[in-house]
Amino acid sequence: MISFWDLNTPERRCLGQLYMAEPFNNMPHVGRKSLERLIELGLVEESPDTPFEADMHYRRTTEGEQVHDEMLKANRVPR
Repeated sequence: MISFWDLNTPERRCLGQLYMAEPFNNMPHVGRKSLERLIELGLVEESPDTPFEADMHYRRTTEGEQVHDEMLKANRVPR
C-alpha cells in the first residue's frame, strides 16, 4: 500500500480536497501533473457521475480513502 509519505505536498493537497466527486477547476492550488500522478498510483479516478465531458470530475478510490485517513490521523493534510 502507498503511504502519504510517498506523496509530495501538492499531491497530498489534491487528495485532501476531494471530499466528493469534484471537477478539476474546483481544486485551487492543484496542478494537472499532481492529479495525473494520483491517478497513476490508483488513489484517484475519474468519476462516472461527471455531468459534462468537458468538466471531468474526479474522486478518491478506496485506496485513496485509506491514504487520506492516514493523513488525517497524522494531521498532515495541507490546506
